[in-house]
Amino acid sequence: MNILGPGQLCRPPIGGHLGHLLDSTDDSSGVSFTVGGETFHAHRAVLAARSPVLKAQLAARLHGGGQDEPRHAARHQARDVPDPAAIHVTDKLPRDKELGETSSATAIEVFQDLLAAADMFQLDRLKLLCAQKLWERVSPENVAAVLICAETHSCPELKNRCLEFFVDKNFKVAVLTEGYFRLMQSFPSLIDEIRERVQS
Repeated sequence: MNILGPGQLCRPPIGGHLGHLLDSTDDSSGVSFTVGGETFHAHRAVLAARSPVLKAQLAARLHGGGQDEPRHAARHQARDVPDPAAIHVTDKLPRDKELGETSSATAIEVFQDLLAAADMFQLDRLKLLCAQKLWERVSPENVAAVLICAETHSCPELKNRCLEFFVDKNFKVAVLTEGYFRLMQSFPSLIDEIRERVQS
């Protein structure tokens, strides 16, 4: 037997183990979600440990006061996302190659959808990962749409970066986008913040 020295023990692959739980489709999974017509199985204990929102909904169901499945699950619209249940449990986002030949705009929509779900289910780490992916894809053409997402789903760092992006030589292009018109119609306080930054 070879004894390892201090600090040589690697961390256990708990994320992978939890991910394997999702692959089992037997009756022990306990909960299933239907997203975009496809059914995904998950384990109650894992979902409850990951999300306080799902924990409360699953507890209500067990005590007879809830619906058959968590009520928010039906609202989560995943566009071309491989196994959204696994993403919610493991925080492992789809890689660019997993998103396939989707356009940059579609990839942004995928990460906006995942960020919305992470916000809804209070999955803070997943929310930060999605915000990072959105920031990596920001351009003058989509910054307003990303800013709306950041404001809607309480991502202050992404919001501030988007506001700075407007000011940093991108204002003339960004104000001509559909997203900017949505900002003007639905988020006048953000327009005020953009104006303040541009004028300062």
